[in-house]
Order: sequence, then C-alpha cells, then structure tokens
Amino acid sequence: LDLSFSAPAGPSPTAAPTIVNAVQLNNLSVRGRTPVYRVDVGPQSWTIPGAAAGQRQAVLPAMQVQGSLNGTNWTTVGQFMPVTTLNQSGTTITAGNAATRVPSGSFFWENPAGAPAYTQLRVVAGSLTSTPIVLANLPGPAVPTSPVTSINVTPAKSGVTTASVAANGVDQAQLLVQVSSAGRILDSSDPAYGLVYYRDDSGDLITNLYSPGDYSDFVGVQPSAGAYPNNGAVGVTRGGARKKLGSANPAYDYVSSADSGLEKIIGYVGSAAQSVKSSTVNVQGGSFAPTMTGGKAVTGIGFDGCADYAYGSTSCQLAAVTPGSRPALYQAGDPTDGPQIGVQLQLVARNALGDLPLQWSAGVDQTKLATARVVISSTGALAQIAASDKNNFDPSQNVDLSLVSHGELIPVSSLNVGGN
Repeated sequence: LDLSFSAPAGPSPTAAPTIVNAVQLNNLSVRGRTPVYRVDVGPQSWTIPGAAAGQRQAVLPAMQVQGSLNGTNWTTVGQFMPVTTLNQSGTTITAGNAATRVPSGSFFWENPAGAPAYTQLRVVAGSLTSTPIVLANLPGPAVPTSPVTSINVTPAKSGVTTASVAANGVDQAQLLVQVSSAGRILDSSDPAYGLVYYRDDSGDLITNLYSPGDYSDFVGVQPSAGAYPNNGAVGVTRGGARKKLGSANPAYDYVSSADSGLEKIIGYVGSAAQSVKSSTVNVQGGSFAPTMTGGKAVTGIGFDGCADYAYGSTSCQLAAVTPGSRPALYQAGDPTDGPQIGVQLQLVARNALGDLPLQWSAGVDQTKLATARVVISSTGALAQIAASDKNNFDPSQNVDLSLVSHGELIPVSSLNVGGN
C-alpha cells in the first residue's frame, strides 16, 4: 500500500495593497526631522487555499513598507502587521472591511535627522506593491475649528494609570484622547483629532512599524479599534477613526506593545501647534500566562488572570471563530522571525497526540478517532465541545485544541472529554 500526501499551496495576496488616505500632520520640523505623515492602509486580502479543505490555522507574512529616494530603488523601512478584525469569504481572508470603510490599519512616518530623506513610500504584500505616495504632494494638515492649546491622553479604563497589554503587538489598551482649545474639550469630530500622533520619551516617532531586529521594542498606537481593544466589551468589531459614543462624543486611540517592559509615550497634535503635547503615558507589556479553569471539554474550560479585559473580571476573553466568515487573529511571530499574521480558521478538538496510537481490543468499549467543533460562550469566557458533537468521543478520552485570547494562540493538550 502506497500512501502519498500533499499540502495545498501557501497563502498569497489577492491584490496589491492600497493606500486609502495619506496626509501631512504638521508644518514644522522638530530636531532636524521632516514633517510627520499618517498613512492609512486599505483592507488587504489573502487567499488561503487550504481553507476550503478544512485547514484550521494559517500564518501570513506581515506587509512591508518601503521608502525610495528616486522612485526606482526601494528600501524596506519596516513591517506592518494589521491588528484589526479578520473576515473570511470562501478561501479569502481580509484584514479590514471595504464595505464599512475600515482600513487594515495606519502607520506614521518621518525622515529622522541623519537618515535617508525618502521622498516616496509604498506598501508591499508578497510580490505585489501599492501605488507609491509622493510625500511632497500630500495635502497639508487640516485646520482645527479652534486653536489647540492642550492635549490630554490617559488610559480609558477607570482607576488605572498604566495601559496594560499582552506583549504581542496585537492586544490593545484603550486610551482616552482629549484635545482642548482654551480649556474647552473639542468634540471628537473636530479635525484636530486627525492630527494626533505619538512619540516615545526619547522623542522618536511611534510609527506602528516593526523595524528589523527591534521586534521586542515595538509600540504602536492605532486611531481605530483592532480585534482586541480591551475596552470591556465582548466581540467588538467597530472601526474608523475615533467613533463617537454617546452624547459626550469621546475620542479614543488604541495602544499595543511587543515589549514586556514599561514603555512611555507622549501624544502630540500636529498643524502649527507642534509644541502642544500630552504628559507621559505609561504602557506596560506583560507575559501572557493565564490559568485554565474547568477541566472537561464537554462542560467547558476558561482561563483566569486577564484583569485588563472585562471590567471587574479576571476572566480571559476567548476569540469566537465563525467558520467561513470570522477567523481569529493572533501574533504568530517572535523576536527571531519578526511579526507574522496568525489566522485561526476553525475551532476544533481532535484526539490528543499523547493518546495515539489508539488500542483496539475485542469485547471492550472502543475509543474513537474523531474531531469535534469547539464553541465559545456568548460571554467569551468559556470554550466547550459543541452539544451536537459531544458524543464523537468516549468520555474517558482526551483531546487537543487551540484557542485564541488577547491575540495569543493558547494550545491545550490532553484535555479530558468528560460527560454531561
């Protein structure tokens, strides 16, 4: 008996990236730097051929951002990893949503003193490149309705002074942003909020790009919520720049970090108000090591130790995967390989590798070689075998599965199936 195995082709981008918006944020040079620019990258799609054959996970390379001095020769200046919610249609996975005008994310750029003075930028996915933008041709900064006199940036979660995230560059903490004119907080619809950007406490721009060899130093601030905004809501999918909420119309940004230590960032407002900046905001990246609660696949398991997700709770929110429409995003990279886009396409429990090979004996209740769907509760705190699949295994068997929380993939090995 000859057996042959073949794997489907690897993921590939369906089209070149698009730059849906690019704008100059200030008119002034600071410490010899050129102006700051914001670039919004449109929704980006990849084909994962194995998704049609039941593939459960995939890893996509991060996009590249390149700069050029002449429009002919290009140099990679950083890697861009979307942190927004993923959508699926057939074998196509998309970061962002064109129908709701949600981009895959934003990055910021300036040409620091002593570095090449790039005149053009472009975004690359695989071998496909976006139409370049010429920095000198970008529109100037918008004009706020009133002269900006101050900006205040604080963690949005009540009672904390430090924004805490899992150190993977995907998990986010919500920041409350208040731009004021002569003591009056401007409405979040004011153009001033579109001019906000950030620097670290050394004065370096927060670009939202991973630099080669600097994975563990990454800090990013997105002007829209990603897949894991840590704002106390379950299943948040909203996007766009600082969506209005309630009568107060507050504005929010979303910070992430791949650094397991403490980082300090400072918010700025562009235009002519270059000197207007916030006080320092502390961002703490932490290791992700939650404790599993529950011990049976049928009755469900959860994880404890995630105090920054749901207010007043230490339960970790588990990413719900809807096969065929809503995958889960996770960080599949590391300091050696750099950022990589992890995609969980299905939540499936299978026979534990530790139990294989299965032993069969005549006249004895037989164990089963099978799989079962895993579902996430409406609260996002519990994962369990789907009720319709609970008899796929004998209660004494063990299964392996993987879950996603806070942008981290959580392997679960040799979990007992159990009974009702």
